[in-house]
Amino acid sequence: MRSFFTLMAISAISLSLFWCAFGEAQNSSSLAFSAPVRNAFASRARGVHAQESNAKKPAAQEPVVVATVNGDPITQSQIDFDLKKFTGGLKLSDSQLSVAKKSILERLIDQKVTMDYLKTHKLAAGESEIRLKVDELKNELELVGKTLDDYLKTSGQTQSELEFQFALDISWKRYLGPKLTDEFLEGYFEQHRRDFDGTELRVAHLLIKVPADAKPEKRESALNEAKTLKRKLDASEDWDAIVKQHSQAPTKDDGGKIGWIRIDGPMPRAFTKAAFVLQKNQVSDPVTTHFGVHLIKCLEVKQGKIGWRDTRESVENAAQGALFQTISQQHRANVKIEYAEAK
Repeated sequence: MRSFFTLMAISAISLSLFWCAFGEAQNSSSLAFSAPVRNAFASRARGVHAQESNAKKPAAQEPVVVATVNGDPITQSQIDFDLKKFTGGLKLSDSQLSVAKKSILERLIDQKVTMDYLKTHKLAAGESEIRLKVDELKNELELVGKTLDDYLKTSGQTQSELEFQFALDISWKRYLGPKLTDEFLEGYFEQHRRDFDGTELRVAHLLIKVPADAKPEKRESALNEAKTLKRKLDASEDWDAIVKQHSQAPTKDDGGKIGWIRIDGPMPRAFTKAAFVLQKNQVSDPVTTHFGVHLIKCLEVKQGKIGWRDTRESVENAAQGALFQTISQQHRANVKIEYAEAK
């Protein structure tokens, strides 16, 4: 069973939106944290070791709480840590940074909501299980000459935050145990066959460019223009003519043709996700990526032939993500979520 950190990389809508905001072409299942929790923490421990020569940091300040779930705080330092982790130092515009921080905050809230669900259903990890995980981490840190305090300072976590992640990992695995049967996975595969069987689509698009640092009014204007063009296309107006007149893509004189795409690329995730629900000759609703706003037309479908057992790991990852998304969204009504004035 993969660790909960793997799940977090592929699960909640908020994280998918986070990556779509920057036009990531990769499938969300290929994001960070594909290794078990043990290895993930070991790699962070090596990061502690690599920073041994850094100047002494000032004393830690009181954590800034940005939201609470049933009174349990989420801090700004958690968001900052995840932001650095997920972007890898990528420079973001102000608007992208705002979207990223809000998406990460919602993902952290989803984790706490899910943990509350697991507690309610008596699936939560016990204190002894959590202590065992902490002890394992301490042992790994000793191998590189570091302590738990060193690790916490470098990661920007408190010990309670670290223990929460361990508890969530253990509890979620307990929930998944009886769920991920062959029957369930095969059914999930059949419901989402195109995502796994190697299907390819030949597509075209109409693009209205929007700069990455554009103001909200500019984005709204482009979206409204795309909606108007979609209505014209729905009324049987000629695709090629509309594209030639309105698209800002280099392919506008060729009907906006892009060529063949797969679920794992090469187009941004939001683009691909919208394209892969289309039937031949169908046009999507407006889709936003880092390029701007698109209308996508499916020109041809080449059905894949991969069976579910041949791609079991991908199916299992996606199914875990779907289960997490369902729980975190449905259980929100049962918890009290409060936001600070500024996220």
